[in-house]
Amino acid sequence: MCCICMQQPAYQCTVCPKGSYSTTSGASTCTLCEAGKFANHTGSTTAAVCEACIANADSAAGSACFCNAGFYGDGVNSCVECIANSDSPAGSVDSCFCNAGFFGDGVTTCEPCQAGTYSEGVAYYTISLDGGDYSQEMSVEIRDSTKSV
Repeated sequence: MCCICMQQPAYQCTVCPKGSYSTTSGASTCTLCEAGKFANHTGSTTAAVCEACIANADSAAGSACFCNAGFYGDGVNSCVECIANSDSPAGSVDSCFCNAGFFGDGVTTCEPCQAGTYSEGVAYYTISLDGGDYSQEMSVEIRDSTKSV
């Protein structure tokens, strides 16, 4: 007798993967958890295991929860809001990035660029408008790339 699972060729059973469940033993398919919910275990046997994503997270049907745009984290335990002057795309795990005109690590700081400099965003540095590029955070000159405005 098979466990509650997905039927495979030669009637070999495999438990349903994360994000799905089956209430019938030997079923030919597993049912995906609905959007906004996720089953974080394999072999789930009821829709009740599909838990709602945490605040500021979402999921597609059968997919793991992920943080919404403007937040970062694993989507299961935490989704941290980006600091002022920063942003992140949906699904960001490690950090946010500074918006254009600001520089920093995107998590603890996004400072405005000084007069005469700019940043295109996603930058730890600002770029001098006089044509000499430099890294303000690391004081490393970059000679093979110049920008002009």
